[in-house]
Amino acid sequence: MRSAGGRAPRVGVVDLVNVELPFVLALAGRLRGRVEFAFLQTRTDTHALLRAHGASWHTPAGTAPALDWSDDELLEACGAHERQWAKSLPALLATARPLAAQLQDFLIRQRIDAVLIWNGAPLARALAAHAAARLGLRRLYCENGYLPGTMQLDAGGVNGGSSHAAAIAAGAYRGCAYDAEALDDALARLRSGAALAGAVPLRDPVAPLAQRLRREAARLFTARAWRWLSAGGGGRIHDRLPADTGRYALLPLQVVRDSQLSVHSPLFGADLARCVAATDVALRRARPELRLVVKLHPKERLHENRIWRRLAARFPDAIFVRRQPIRELLDGCELVVTINSTVGVEALAFGKPVVAFGRNFYTVPALVHPVAELAELEPALRACARPAHDARDIRDFLGYLHQHLLVRGSYLDLSPRSLDAIGARLLELLDRPAAGAPDGNGPRA
Repeated sequence: MRSAGGRAPRVGVVDLVNVELPFVLALAGRLRGRVEFAFLQTRTDTHALLRAHGASWHTPAGTAPALDWSDDELLEACGAHERQWAKSLPALLATARPLAAQLQDFLIRQRIDAVLIWNGAPLARALAAHAAARLGLRRLYCENGYLPGTMQLDAGGVNGGSSHAAAIAAGAYRGCAYDAEALDDALARLRSGAALAGAVPLRDPVAPLAQRLRREAARLFTARAWRWLSAGGGGRIHDRLPADTGRYALLPLQVVRDSQLSVHSPLFGADLARCVAATDVALRRARPELRLVVKLHPKERLHENRIWRRLAARFPDAIFVRRQPIRELLDGCELVVTINSTVGVEALAFGKPVVAFGRNFYTVPALVHPVAELAELEPALRACARPAHDARDIRDFLGYLHQHLLVRGSYLDLSPRSLDAIGARLLELLDRPAAGAPDGNGPRA
């Protein structure tokens, strides 16, 4: 656990946003004396929160030593997500090179032993992961969990990049030991939508008044914009399912710029409109008794929602829903079609068959119906009409997920129990040797 010279290990934290910072600051306080945290923040809007908690931080400033990465290596280090959404690759290189130099210099000068990386897709975090790999440092990836009150914290990556993915594909979850009572409690909370037990809501009490006013203005603008979109042309977007919907298949959309789509969606990439179109056609052929219900992601940007209105006009038999809670839609559906969303795991918890187009740790044939090419979609939809997966397998998988892959703590829960669980996993990972590829999201698409 101790680094050379007997000092506590130093964990570098790169470019957190305000919703993530309170958790990491609370974790740093809980682990004081055992782990030291050093922050590098390119985002100036986080400085007030850091200052209020008495935390010091570093900002990329001045001239860092020249970066000895080739352009090809630098582009690879930027990650598939940033490459996909860059205006141009030369522009991406021009932004990434000085930032990567500053990040690498930060890791060296601050004598960092491990880097805590949230998700791993945004540019600064992807570059920090690559720089850490070059320096032989541990990389600890974190992200929201798939069950209530849980979090991912893994040395391999998150989601499809999880270090548990190969073990799950090999069936290591079968017959695994897990706390059945704790799992039942988590599944009950998932199905009911109950709040986290003991959770402390994240608030930013030190945000400047102007920042709070900007947030409120943005909220009011969003509400007005939705009313404007609803009055515009195109198909109808429902707040909730109409009473006459009948039997249906559920397609929950992901955020268009989700890194899960950039990195782990080989069939459709981020083209969700093509995904909807393909599912609509295949469902009418394979399961004509079912209607297609498309759930818009609550965090999608407004201009993307205009696309869904146009798409709703193209597919009038499909029902597009905006506000209804996903758990209610899961409870009433007969099957779920997804690329690689967390809703795929939630569907398994609701006992629903799942068709998956993309890669994630759960998209294995023993658990879901993976679709690698469009010709496989209709047979997969037909297979959902009969039991195709062992209920005991699903139960064991959920137990493995809750007990072993996920941490029973959450960045939304700052209670001692939550912080201690996450801190214990962090200390365990710091004891392991640094290893692995530089990409925290797993294999590139």
